[in-house]
Amino acid sequence: MEKKRLTIVIPVYNAEAHVERMDGYLAAQTCRDFEALFVDDASRDATLSRLERLLSEKRYSARVLKRPHGGVSAARNAGMDAAAGEWIAFVDVDDALAMDYVETLLACSPREAALFRHTRVVDATPRFEAGTGRREETTGRALLEEFLCNPTAMGVYDLVIRREFLEKSGVRFPEGYAYYEDYDFLLRLFAACGRIQRGDAARYCYCAAPNSAMNSFNIERIRCLQLFDNIHSLYLENAGNFRKRFEKWFAARLFWSALWQASVAMSPKQALSFARENHARQHMRRLTDYPDRRVSLSAGAYLIWPRMYVMIARRMGRRRTLLTRKNEK
Repeated sequence: MEKKRLTIVIPVYNAEAHVERMDGYLAAQTCRDFEALFVDDASRDATLSRLERLLSEKRYSARVLKRPHGGVSAARNAGMDAAAGEWIAFVDVDDALAMDYVETLLACSPREAALFRHTRVVDATPRFEAGTGRREETTGRALLEEFLCNPTAMGVYDLVIRREFLEKSGVRFPEGYAYYEDYDFLLRLFAACGRIQRGDAARYCYCAAPNSAMNSFNIERIRCLQLFDNIHSLYLENAGNFRKRFEKWFAARLFWSALWQASVAMSPKQALSFARENHARQHMRRLTDYPDRRVSLSAGAYLIWPRMYVMIARRMGRRRTLLTRKNEK
């Protein structure tokens, strides 16, 4: 089989409803210099059989890696280990790709990695943005600062990374965490990179679904915050002032999001109980000088009147969220 420049790592688990649509996006690519590496995480539905049927048509280079169930991080790590391309990109099977997605990624030639943009939709109609086509150089340190102030703006699916750099840097996804593993990966990658090329095109569309992990509230999110408690983490070493701001703000900012989600998904009584049990006041105090005024002002409001904060979050959140209740107790 001819070696392709780009390996697209696609974890799949019980994804029979999505593999055919993703197969269509891959088959429609204007550039064929890629291999799709589907990593089946021991699916229990018809995912594997559907994949094998679709890939037997050989409309593009693809293979399936079967592995024991270990979660999305373990699947992505296994995909990185098995990748053959010079470059690696990550795709979620239930999202959407523009026809020139691969072409756009391979048009850049950074030494270590490149970062693009994504769009987000809450229905079945993908939306993309061409951008200006301009690419610029930035530093990993600059992206750390930007990520600290707006962690939801970037995703691992915005990246194309040189495989050799990944191997040398040792950057991998933390396994055993249902949430925030992608944030940990981004922080470690930015810390390891010297310079990163950045493009303004959005050829990847994140398709939010009501039952997805990111749109379901689960108190497991709180346990997963421990990912950022280790002050010896790679992205904090020799980080100077960034380290101080990171320790003050980052986990607190993620807790802020979790409390907002809890306010929408739970009853007011449950949400207030959740806040007390998880030391919400401690987190909110850290955020009163956070750069995003929406966050800092609402954190201050919680400190003054927690119940009013919950009621406002419920009213505002229910207007524009797909959040569902999950494992509230």
